[in-house]
Amino acid sequence: MSSTTQLQNPQDIIITISLESNSPICLSNEKPDLNVSFDSLLLGAVDSAFSRIGPLAKHAFYFHLESCSGVSREAIPENVEAFVNALEQIFGVGALLIEVQIIKALKLQVPQFRHSPGEKEMSFLGYLESMRSFLQTPNMND
Repeated sequence: MSSTTQLQNPQDIIITISLESNSPICLSNEKPDLNVSFDSLLLGAVDSAFSRIGPLAKHAFYFHLESCSGVSREAIPENVEAFVNALEQIFGVGALLIEVQIIKALKLQVPQFRHSPGEKEMSFLGYLESMRSFLQTPNMND
């Protein structure tokens, strides 16, 4: 049996508690070391979300994004706003479903990330910027 719980207090210290059979409780207040950049995580999440609607739709979207916005697939992390605008232009309200799939894929890759928009309304752009900042923040003990 195995269980992992992560708690985040108001001072942004992450405490990880891992319970495994026949092992002691491990506590850590360090952000896990992520060897992957935000850019590659985002591109992987976008590919994953588009894979759900099929390879033809994925390639058609990337073609439209580059031909209409001048943004290649690889440049999406630096041009998130143009990417979101293209999603909304092509898929309308259906873009929200793709955004949710991207967030789910990112969450699987970075489970310790918590987004708290506060009183403001949650936005996809806000979520991505928050995650980018989280991944660029050095560990607490550095």
